[in-house]
Amino acid sequence: MNNLMCSVNTCTHNQNNLCCREYIKVAGKNTITATFTSCENFRRKEGELTNNTQSPKNLLDVLCEAENCKYNNNQQCEADNISIEGAYALSEVQTECSTFTSKIDK
Repeated sequence: MNNLMCSVNTCTHNQNNLCCREYIKVAGKNTITATFTSCENFRRKEGELTNNTQSPKNLLDVLCEAENCKYNNNQQCEADNISIEGAYALSEVQTECSTFTSKIDK
């Protein structure tokens, strides 16, 4: 389990910068920068509707496709603290995992 903070206020799963899901998945399979990662579970909030079927959590599992991230171990994120950014995102591609750290020299 990872400590997750999420600033994507436009996501239906976000409540008070916490996620209401059991897990999230970070996309960006071949990227070497955080800019090309994204939260696959982003769903744009419609009006004031939010995911109120689950409580917000700061500890949850983070699956990760970003093979070049130093925290990715067999598609599981091993970072203690993860930050998902994109406060005004309108789509998944406008979100990113700002914790991503490339294990490849740029």
